[in-house]
This record gives sequence, C-alpha cells and structure tokens, in this order.
Amino acid sequence: MDSAVLSISRPELLNIFKELQQKFNFSQEQDQVFKSHCHQFQQNMAGYLKASEHDISENNPLFQQIGKFRGILEETNQNWQKKITTQDTGVHFRAGFNDSLLVFVYGKVKSGKSSLGNYMAWGHTDPTDQQKSEIQKELQPIYFSGQKTEVKGGDAAKEAEIKKEFRVGATEATSSIQGFSLDGLTWIDSPGLHSINQENGDLAKDYVEHADLILYTMKSDSPGRESDLNEILNLYRADKKIILLLTGSDDVAHDWDDEKDEMISTTVMKDRQRRLDQQKYVRSALEKISELAGKTNNIEILSFSARYAQENEGQVDNFADSGMGQLFAALGKIAREDGVKLKHRTPMLNFKNFLTDFMSDLENYAQLIVDFQQPIERIQKSIPIQINEQKRLIQQQLSQKVDAEFESLTPYRDDPIQMKQAIKKIADTLAQQQNEAMITAQQTILQQVMSDFGSQLTNVIQHNALLDLPEFKIEQRTEQVADSVTSGTRRRNGGLGALGGGIIGGAIGILGGPAGVATGASIGSTLGGWLGGKTGDDASVNYREITLNVGDNLIHIQKQFSERLQNSIQVQMTEFQKTLLEMALNSAEHLVTQLKNEINSFQKQLNSMILETETKLNG
Repeated sequence: MDSAVLSISRPELLNIFKELQQKFNFSQEQDQVFKSHCHQFQQNMAGYLKASEHDISENNPLFQQIGKFRGILEETNQNWQKKITTQDTGVHFRAGFNDSLLVFVYGKVKSGKSSLGNYMAWGHTDPTDQQKSEIQKELQPIYFSGQKTEVKGGDAAKEAEIKKEFRVGATEATSSIQGFSLDGLTWIDSPGLHSINQENGDLAKDYVEHADLILYTMKSDSPGRESDLNEILNLYRADKKIILLLTGSDDVAHDWDDEKDEMISTTVMKDRQRRLDQQKYVRSALEKISELAGKTNNIEILSFSARYAQENEGQVDNFADSGMGQLFAALGKIAREDGVKLKHRTPMLNFKNFLTDFMSDLENYAQLIVDFQQPIERIQKSIPIQINEQKRLIQQQLSQKVDAEFESLTPYRDDPIQMKQAIKKIADTLAQQQNEAMITAQQTILQQVMSDFGSQLTNVIQHNALLDLPEFKIEQRTEQVADSVTSGTRRRNGGLGALGGGIIGGAIGILGGPAGVATGASIGSTLGGWLGGKTGDDASVNYREITLNVGDNLIHIQKQFSERLQNSIQVQMTEFQKTLLEMALNSAEHLVTQLKNEINSFQKQLNSMILETETKLNG
C-alpha cells in the first residue's frame, strides 16, 4: 500500500477544507411553496371534516366512522406538523454552515464517535487544556451546541461548547447535537443509536438527513450487526454519501521491560489481514441485503484507530497504518471532487425525501378513504335487500288478511249499505295493520343494517287510499212472472158452432142420400167450429214484475283492494329506502368525494415538486 497516495495528515486535510470554503456560494433551497400547499391541504381537509359534523348527525351510522377517520386525519396532520418543524429546525441548523462541508458522525453508543471528533478538532482523542493552548488560534475549532434531550447521565447543556471538546468514556457520553467548525468543515457529534435511552437515538435521526457526508461508526470487535446494517440501509435509501468506519482497530500488546522489571503495555494495530477480513465481512453482509446487492462498491469501508494515530502522529508509516490517514485522504478527496456538489445536492435531496415522505403519508390517507367506503358500500347493498325482504313479508301477510276479511263479507252481499260499512271497517283495520307492520319492518331494517339509527325515518301512511275504492254495487235484473189467468169464450162458441154446423151439414147430406149425410155432417161440423171460434174470446194470463240479484262487484273491489295495498307498501318502502340512503349516505359520500379530490390535488402538487427537484438533482 502506497501511504503517500492513500494517507494524508490532519494539517493537509484542514488546508483542503479551507480551499473548499472559497468555492461555496450556495443559495438555500426554499420550501415556502410546499408549506403553502401543505397548509392549504390541511386547512381544506379540516374544513370538510368540520362541515361534516353538521351534515351527518350523531344518529347516522357513519358518524362513528367519520369520527374515527377525523381522528386519524388529525393525528396525521400533527405528525406532518412535527415533520415540518423538524425540517425547519434542520434547515435553520444548516443555515449557519452553508460555507462548509457538513460531516455527521453517526453510530451506536460507545462506537468511538466522540474520540474521533476530538482528534479531528485537536489532534488528540482526549485533549488537555495545555494541548489545546498549543494550537494556533486561527486553527482552533469553534464549538456550538444544538438540540438536547433530558436523558440523565448525558452531557450537560452546552458542555462541548464550554469545554471545547466532546465528552468520552461515559456510557451515555452524548445526549445533544453538538459540533465544531473549522474553515470549510462543520463536524457534528451525535447521540448514540440503539441505546437504552431512545430519545438520544431519535434526536440523532432528526438531524442526520441534513448532513452532506455521514461517517457511520462501528466497533471493530463487533462489526456488521443487523441493527447497524438496517441503519446503513436507511441511509442508502435516503441517497446519502456514507463512509463506514470500523473504529478501535487496535490491540494492546503486553511485554516485559527487563530494565524496569515490569510489564509494559503498548497499542498496536490489528494485523492488516484481520482488518481486511473485517471490512470484507461487513461488505458481504451488506451484499446479502437485496436492495444493496451489487451496489456496495461506492460505500467506502475503513478500519482505523484514533488512539494509535495519536500516539504515532510523528511517524509517517505508523500514522498511515493507523487508518486515520486513509480517512483524512477520503475526506480530502470528497472535499476536492464532490464538496460543492454535495453541498448543493444535500438540501435538494433532503427536500425530495421530505416530499416523498409526505407522498407516502398521502397513500395512507387514500387507504383510509378506501376503508371508510367499505361500510358505505355495505350499507348501499344491504338496505335494498333488507327492504325487499320486509316488503315481501308485509305484502304476503296483508294479502292473506285481505282474503280472510273479504270472505267474511258474504252475509252482506245483498245489503249495499252494510257491505259499504263493512268494507270501510276492513280498510281502516288493514290501514292500521299496514302502518304497524311498516313501522316494525323499518325499525327492524334500521337495527339490522344501520345499528341504533333511531326511528326518525319511519314513514306512516298519511292517507288511506283504500277508502277510495269503487262503491259496492249489486247487479239486478227485472223479470215478469204469471200472477193469475182470466177464462175466455172462444172455446165455448167454437163448440156451439161445431154443433150447429153439424146440423146444417146433416141437412145438406140428406139431400145427397145416406153417404151424403155423413159427409155433410163432417163438413158442417168443421165449418161450424171455425165460425164459432171466430165469434168467441181467448183466456188471458195476468203478470207482475220482480227484481232478481244476479251478481255484484265485490270480487272487483277485493282485487283493487289487494292491488292498492301492494302498491301502497311498494311506494312506502321505496320512499323509505330513498330517504334512508339519502340521509345515511349522501353526506358521507359527499365528504369522501371532497377528501378524495383534495388528496388527488395535493398528490399532483407534490409530484410536480418532486419532479422539479429531481430535475435539479440530475442537472
């Protein structure tokens, strides 16, 4: 390994950063447009939900669903506000370091972050006041403090700023965002990840996205743990520039000092092959992650010992072997080749990731609406089914009652007055029974489908249409029947005529002899009978008129009675269904439509802003 190429000293690195400072002329990416869109979206969504309180009553079965939906939306809005606040904090945090490369040291508790920071600032892992005073004033770091957690045992408020160094050695050495600045370089020391105090790790995660370069530290005696790999994967997904550092890559060698007659301990680097094997192991573990397979070559992995570098700073070869010189060389290369680009890229990349995070939340909004629509669709399908079932049941029951009631009318078929009164009584009775059946059916539907929706939708018959039936009529026919008979004279006169004719005919026959007597008698009798009949009167029959009931329109009335009853039930149930669906669903569907449109509009705005940001990043 050629140390002249792979290793540079700390003063050489500081000169590189000083040159880098002159190149920065960056105008901070503004996110006011996004904030305006986001504020308008939240305001509109809140307005729609507020209006729904008036449009959808507490009796509405969807009121509870809407309340749940409103709660989730409000919670999401609060999370968004937190994200925006964090983004603002980070942007404000970066604002003071726009003329330097922002390097963020990130990793688990006690992974050597603070020791590395102290060495970068002073050339010592745990500098004394005397060592600090020996550094030229213009080369001394300027410390600052950021946000702090309230975790017990961590550093005190502005501790690094006051002491001008990072605390080392304690279990929870760092519980705040703290750092120092040198010309062209801003170095951030962060709280440890995966500690027993989650607040510390959360604070580190809030700030890491604003870094231009991330140095991820892992102890060399336990590199490539799953928790570390997951953090590295998240950084990769955020498209961050990363260098992986295997810290503490040294051993303590023990030897006997014959002159002093005592055991002496010295710091030595782990042998080269061991360090390479550890680096290879970490890279292999990263390659096993599907998202990182074949993409780890651009992730640099370095082994180093800050303690060994400190002890051997004056020895070129030993310092190079410490790995610290390689880290400085890597930082110098980034500063020379990518420093300005990273500085411009980071806020745009952060902004893109920020927008993408909101897009992901909008997908959750969309899923909430899908979930919200399910009970609406269920109600839409269930109401007609339940109504048809209850309608058929009522129609069947009342149809049977009509048949039974009309059979009881037989005794009144010859009495229109009593029949009309009886039909009116049936109409009143069945109208009341229909109302009772309808109320029961509608309440049953409300309980089965809508669950405690109340009885405000129950309809009753306002007008009894059954009273408008045709008037009962009896069909009658008039007939004449014989009442008495009057005797006539025609038969009597005919008999006398025949007798007289016979005498006359006999006289004629005498004139003709014995044969003539018989013939003449016959002719005379016929002729006499005819003449006698002509001279007499017939018998007469005396008649009287009677009225017969030959039928009535009762069957027609019963048919119309049944038809009107069926139609009345149909109309009433149809109106009930319409009213029920309108009151139960229309307001909810209108709300869902409003929310959908608002989400789609915001998605389009975010997509447009993401596309514009990607264009700048790729330009």
